[in-house]
Amino acid sequence: MKMCSILTLVALPFGVAGFFFTNPVYIFLCLGCAQMCLFIGQSPMSSAVLSCVPVDLRSMAMALCIFAIHLLGDMPSGTIVGLITDGLKDERLAMIILTSWLLFSVLFWFIAWWRTRNGDPINYESDIEFSPLKNMDDYDDEL
Repeated sequence: MKMCSILTLVALPFGVAGFFFTNPVYIFLCLGCAQMCLFIGQSPMSSAVLSCVPVDLRSMAMALCIFAIHLLGDMPSGTIVGLITDGLKDERLAMIILTSWLLFSVLFWFIAWWRTRNGDPINYESDIEFSPLKNMDDYDDEL
């Protein structure tokens, strides 16, 4: 969680700076760096989700996590961007304000790290079951 907080904090200035430039090269460089930091931060989150559930429920846990990300992020974002842009009559300022919302993400990741920092260490290897690759005929018997 600490890594998620740090990477989001690193992404924030890149995201905001991208909207101050008018040259498309600088815009794409800044926003690309911001996205890279945000996407790298998803790995520790996915690892944390997978370590909290039994092996047989891990695929369902990831599916619910992805669904929640899209439900809370992708679905309302277009409407929110439109409302703020219409209210301010300035797309650039609206995008800077919306990118600044990453501060809340930094805060929540930091709180999650702070609350779990003294907890029991996670043993990622304890319940992972590896099986050798099977012949496709073996799958018919399992169905």
